[in-house]
Amino acid sequence: MWNFTGPQIIERGIEKSIDVVMKLGHCSRDAALEKLGTENIMKDICSKYESIGDILEYGNITEKEAVILCNQIINESISENDNEILEAMYHAIFIGIVNRKIIDKLDVNTIVKMLDKFNEEVSDYIVTILAYTGKKEYAETIKQIGQRFENIDIDDALIELNAMDRQ
Repeated sequence: MWNFTGPQIIERGIEKSIDVVMKLGHCSRDAALEKLGTENIMKDICSKYESIGDILEYGNITEKEAVILCNQIINESISENDNEILEAMYHAIFIGIVNRKIIDKLDVNTIVKMLDKFNEEVSDYIVTILAYTGKKEYAETIKQIGQRFENIDIDDALIELNAMDRQ
């Protein structure tokens, strides 16, 4: 019997934890997920990013710390495949951008390299993040996302992109 705690699993990442349980227990992925209680883990992980969003919005942190947090989330999103967790991650980044005005210091190109992995909900955040850069080079990327997900309102994002460019 294994006694993994939520924080240990969050630190290692859900995929790594699943792999460990599979190896130790010589069991299938489904059995490992059952042993770990994945639903609770996912809630814990999403709560972690909600808390980071609160810190970015209300916390007494410096701009540099906010940039580090957001770039760390971007880097963590590279290996994350769960859409619910990705949505929580990009919501936190969005909060940081809106409240801290740090978009020009974030690694947006890493996000752009991963566009194919994002579902509609996450892509909606991505469109807004790209718009906030004010960089015309992202207009085509925003349009491509809009073609892929017709429910995303890219018109507002393109207006925002142009408005940010003028500031």
